[in-house]
Amino acid sequence: MNKEKIAPGLILIGIGILFLLRNMGIIHWWTIGSLFRFWPLILVVVGINIIFRSHPLVTTITWVAFFAIVVGFAIANPAQPPWNNVVKINPSETTDISIPMETTLEEAEFKLNTGAMKLKMEAGDQALLAVENFPFEPEIKLDDSNNGRRKEISISTSSINIVGPNDEYRESLIQLNKNVLWDIEAKLGAAASEMDLRELDFESVRMEVGAGDFRLLLPQTEIDSQVNINAGASQVVLELPKDVNARIEAKNVLSQTSIDGRYWDQQGDVYYSRDYDDSMPVVEIDVTMGVGRIEVVSY
Repeated sequence: MNKEKIAPGLILIGIGILFLLRNMGIIHWWTIGSLFRFWPLILVVVGINIIFRSHPLVTTITWVAFFAIVVGFAIANPAQPPWNNVVKINPSETTDISIPMETTLEEAEFKLNTGAMKLKMEAGDQALLAVENFPFEPEIKLDDSNNGRRKEISISTSSINIVGPNDEYRESLIQLNKNVLWDIEAKLGAAASEMDLRELDFESVRMEVGAGDFRLLLPQTEIDSQVNINAGASQVVLELPKDVNARIEAKNVLSQTSIDGRYWDQQGDVYYSRDYDDSMPVVEIDVTMGVGRIEVVSY
């Protein structure tokens, strides 16, 4: 047996076991994220391996013991979040919000900064912005600019909240008017969210998600647009048209990337749509993730 290959092999096996447990529903993405607290133990294991580098049995025992501790912790604490000061909320106490559409509006910016929630975002054609079943008491700010042709909307909360795997929360629905051009920015804690932007015109989307499942549905754009996703321990699904003109850069630490090679060409960590042409309107997508899975679906 090649002694130099023992440690890398055991590390890959351990990481594979963690992803397998996640796919089987035994542990959760936010649980995997909380395992980063064990990084000092990695230094101990590496130090022992340096001292006993001529003893492969010691290498095997230390790495097996390390992953046994990690997996045991993950199974024993399936909903352990990587944040402190957890505040539970009452799902029966929700808020509805409606901001009317104005005939002079051409552009709008929407900023959402909140804790854990179940969120669905889609296009609407009545109000400029409508929110149903928002699970917090929000602070709302409105500003007009560009002679009334642009409105800036900010919804934020001060609480830090966590949705555990067994908690039941009503899904909050946010509708953005499809007759204006949008810039969207959202910062969420642990989230189960879906953003369906197929009927919206937008210049930029910026998402920060602590942990959870996030699905983003994008249209065939008619203008240059930018999408930035920064996720912790999450599963991110991107759905794009088969003939979209797009570029995707995935920066992953311990994440899997699944993308259909029939519609995308890969150059390192960057993926280009099959008929990519930078002289045409392009969707630029940057995804940065700690632990989890990125999946690109072509429809």
